Amino acid sequence: MHLLSPIVIATCGSIITQNGTRFRNPDYPDRYSPTGGSDVCQIRIRRPRKTHRPVCQLRLNFKEFDIGEPSQGAPAAGGAGNTAVESGFCKTDSFSVTSSGAIVPNVCGKMNGQHSKNLRGNN
Repeated sequence: MHLLSPIVIATCGSIITQNGTRFRNPDYPDRYSPTGGSDVCQIRIRRPRKTHRPVCQLRLNFKEFDIGEPSQGAPAAGGAGNTAVESGFCKTDSFSVTSSGAIVPNVCGKMNGQHSKNLRGNN
């Protein structure tokens, strides 16, 4: 008999230590509405202390992910309104991952059904 692990839902401020945990915006299915003067929704993913096999990488699956789109570029400096923006950078919203040893670009826009490359760190 195969027992399934219970689904764990984490939200802003959570520390995740269990494989298969789902992160959800606390206002889901609506857009995130910051409270308390901060517009940051942060979680931490920590390697479980007791594990049968060492954890050496992390894969993020984006089931539903839709935040502000990246910039589309603008006229070059000195152009109309002098509002140059480098194309492809997150303008308002971004999702970032930080890890010792991993270099991960910020993500923005729609990522429904996508996944990260396997993220590796030193610790």
